[in-house]
Amino acid sequence: MDRKSSPIDQHPVFTALLASPTTVLVAADLAGAVTAWSVGAERVYGWTSDEIVGQPLTMLVPPDRVGELALRDRLLAGEEVPPLETVLLNRDGHSVDVEMHWMVLRDLAGQAIGTLAVHRDLRADRRLQQAVRERDEELRARFAESPVPQSRVDLEGRILETNAALRELLGRPAEELDGSNAVELYTPEARPAVREALARLVSQEVTSLAQEHDVLGPDGARVRTVTSVALMHDGGGHPQLAASVVDVTALRAAEERIRVEAARYEALLESMPVVVFTYDLDGRCTSSRGQALAELGLEENELVGADLLEMYAAMPDVEAALRAPLRGEAAQAHGTEAGREWRGDYRPLRDGDGAVVGGIGIAVDVTDLVTAERERRASEARLSSLLQYASDVALVVDRDGRITYVSPSVTGHLGYDPDQLLGRSAWDFDHPDDRGAVEAGLREIVGRRGATARFECRVLHADGSWRWADHVLTDLLDDPAVQGLVVNVRESTARRRAEEELRRLAVRDPLTGLANRTLLLDRIGQALVAGRRSGDVTGLVVLDVVGMSELNDALGQEGGDQVLRVLAARLVSALRDSDSAARVGGDEFAVLVDDVGSAEDLRALAASLVEVTDEPVDIDGAPVPVRLQAGSSVSPADDAGALLAAAEQAIPHDVRSRRVVVRSATSEGELAQAREAAVERLRAGIGSGELELHFQPVVRLDTQEPIGAEALVRWQHPGRGLLGPSDFIPLAEQSGLVVELGEWVLRAAVERIAAWYADGRALAVGVNLSPRQLVGEAFPDLVRTLLAQTGVPPELLILEVTESALMDDPGAPGVLRLLRQMGVRLALDDFGTGYSSLTYLKKFPVDAIKIDRSFVSGLGRDADDEAIVTSVVSLARAVGKTVIAEGVETGEQLDALRALGVDQAQGFLWSRALPADEIERWLDANRAAPLPARRRRPARLVSRAASSGGADEERILVLHAEGASLHTIAAALNAEGRRTPAGPRWTTKTVARVVADRLAPRLDPGE
Repeated sequence: MDRKSSPIDQHPVFTALLASPTTVLVAADLAGAVTAWSVGAERVYGWTSDEIVGQPLTMLVPPDRVGELALRDRLLAGEEVPPLETVLLNRDGHSVDVEMHWMVLRDLAGQAIGTLAVHRDLRADRRLQQAVRERDEELRARFAESPVPQSRVDLEGRILETNAALRELLGRPAEELDGSNAVELYTPEARPAVREALARLVSQEVTSLAQEHDVLGPDGARVRTVTSVALMHDGGGHPQLAASVVDVTALRAAEERIRVEAARYEALLESMPVVVFTYDLDGRCTSSRGQALAELGLEENELVGADLLEMYAAMPDVEAALRAPLRGEAAQAHGTEAGREWRGDYRPLRDGDGAVVGGIGIAVDVTDLVTAERERRASEARLSSLLQYASDVALVVDRDGRITYVSPSVTGHLGYDPDQLLGRSAWDFDHPDDRGAVEAGLREIVGRRGATARFECRVLHADGSWRWADHVLTDLLDDPAVQGLVVNVRESTARRRAEEELRRLAVRDPLTGLANRTLLLDRIGQALVAGRRSGDVTGLVVLDVVGMSELNDALGQEGGDQVLRVLAARLVSALRDSDSAARVGGDEFAVLVDDVGSAEDLRALAASLVEVTDEPVDIDGAPVPVRLQAGSSVSPADDAGALLAAAEQAIPHDVRSRRVVVRSATSEGELAQAREAAVERLRAGIGSGELELHFQPVVRLDTQEPIGAEALVRWQHPGRGLLGPSDFIPLAEQSGLVVELGEWVLRAAVERIAAWYADGRALAVGVNLSPRQLVGEAFPDLVRTLLAQTGVPPELLILEVTESALMDDPGAPGVLRLLRQMGVRLALDDFGTGYSSLTYLKKFPVDAIKIDRSFVSGLGRDADDEAIVTSVVSLARAVGKTVIAEGVETGEQLDALRALGVDQAQGFLWSRALPADEIERWLDANRAAPLPARRRRPARLVSRAASSGGADEERILVLHAEGASLHTIAAALNAEGRRTPAGPRWTTKTVARVVADRLAPRLDPGE
């Protein structure tokens, strides 16, 4: 092709596109010889323009695809040729998937002189498509295996698919649910609202909503659920509904992104993620085109007339690059616009005589490339830092398994000098029984550059012992800088011991060692299954310790715990080997008997257990009278919960009663009525002022100064007296009243904080939350409203949530993040009683963790408890959390907690939970905490006239951080007869004294 005769060859846009590294252009003459080769083509295929121009196009075409070049002949013959997806070869002989768009090149006379092909590299598209397929498969697997009940429903309300969790909740098989009407799953009274919600979703009035209704569970039982429904599309783009009883996050398909990506290539210019613009000698834009204009929020040619030099005056590199073409020079520059990274190529724009008449720029969005490069460099920096400074043991192992590098930290962790290990086989230090895990990890990564495998195995310490350690293997054998497998080793022996203890505690009551409620329910379920096969009757006895709250108040928590331990021991001693004892509540025990002869036999057993455990308990040499009441139930029962609930309901309400009641677990109607009556009594108590808050102080361990309190709810029951939380919180949880109860507690606590704050007492108060309060965004809105109404600083409110609530509800961490953004502090309560603590703590946006009292009680005499607390403190320090210990009773425990580095604590060692007026007196006697620093207020000058008549004054400079602390200081000075001004006053005179609250900054002598 005669380049001089081609009008497009000298077109400035074409010249600029040939110079662009992101545009792949290949021109050929009529004979098929390459005549033009862009910088982008050089990047993709490897040949330079000098090497390829003049060569036949067949150099790029695999032998089995040469026939596709016939498309050029059809194009030159005047036929319309569609885009072609094919495979070409690069310089190294490797295949490149491309899409080619052809056009005919003509001379000034309109004669065809060759062809121009725009190549689009499809390799990134292929990777994206594969990622989409893998993501789709992963989502389907997650749906099927999710512990959250979920379903998919079409727009007619027919169920398309359910997961196992939903089928278990409803007690129906898949064949019964699939194809059925989803509305029929709800109770009759709920169905109109459900139909209305479905209609709103189908009409797209809303795209998602949540409703609380009863669904029909197994055997028609009512199950209260919060159902979240969202409009979504399947892989084919068809609309449908996704439903979840907890929280549903609809994943949007990636097809739309692929469609947008493909649309950019519909035409040569519009299909590329670029902005092409021209400007005159004054720097004013004369045209602006390109698909990427949309990313800047601009329309085509919207920039015309704009002074680009003035627009980018604040970006010197870009401005200089814009000016370079006006001098006849080419330039490049990088910049940030609309949150995206751009690379601009700028060249002179010349007229027919070659004179510069302006400039042309091509701006390419390189955000993804820049991000990838930054991540690569960061990864290399992390690896370099790891090998040099890691506190874990880091090794590099060559292809033969020989150690070529080991970090100095190996001495502290495994006892070896680094030189002892160089050249030795790394696998010789792994326990023979763990070779399977090692080999599996190697198979997973070898041959996959950058791949990572994780496993745990035992390694040989220099002293000959075996230590458990976590291993992370990364394949960098092909990296010239490393040439080996990078192995990071972290000793996990202590963590495994702690996790084993946590697993034990997950099913055992830490105070008595008996089975807890979870293990008891499991054993009941097994007994019921066995009983249905054998015909045996299963019986359950529940024993309630009368007046346990009063015992705790009288004896202290440690004394109360000793009572419970003695009762547990007596209970176990009175049972057969086949019977099971458990502690199912704060003051409640249970005994499972799997082969009861009759209800009368069970009643007799219950009476004997009451008699055995009813003897006084010796506490420090003094007999303490103890009274128990019993209730019992017998099978048949549908589930373990029904049997346990029946036995609990059978306990007499009259604390003076010695009668033992045996209830059949099949009397569901009677049981439901009793439960409903109890719920209504609690509901009335919430609304009629029967609830009250008590406060247990929290102290700093280094000074034992009170810095806060935990709010604990009590119920002044008309018939049963003052009840502790364990007597009614489980009922509130089961009935759903816990949300209403929790709102009452929160309101009362915030109002009490506000009252104290107004009196100049800044006391941070912790409030316990139920998992049900964390569903949705209503709770953060409530907290925000209460803080705004009362003026309470958000840092004075501490919301406490159990770790099990966070792990069971995937939406809870998001709600906590909303609360944390308000400035409210968050604490993780009963830490260590859930097995997943060590794994998930880092994910939770909490400020503090509270070590459960079950671990604190053994400090000073139980090495396992001390190991667990040590692990928790170390873990908290690693992730920047404050550590608070609960249930501190003795000076021995206090000394141990101080030595372990615990920050704060609460317990009977300082005070039990007290009513508001009593806690105020306690705080006054133990120095109340000052108000938190919010901003520095102006200093005030306080003066006192001299007794001689006031000619001379003693000036006192008062520094304070909050008005309330100033009020306290001023009141004290006024009591001495001093005169304090109404507002801040400034003076240049010398002051005699400086008075400051503890939050005010220190003054240098020069100030």
